[in-house]
Amino acid sequence: SAQPEDYRVTERAYVVLQKQNLVLAVLLLLMIIMAVCVYKPLSRR
Repeated sequence: SAQPEDYRVTERAYVVLQKQNLVLAVLLLLMIIMAVCVYKPLSRR
């Protein structure tokens, strides 16, 4: 049976993972936006 403390630690680790995933998603989105902004002027020439 899981102890309350172990559950709390697991919950905290899960929250940290969620935040890391959010940061990664934002970085990925920024990279895509930058790529589009750079690619559009190049394709116009």
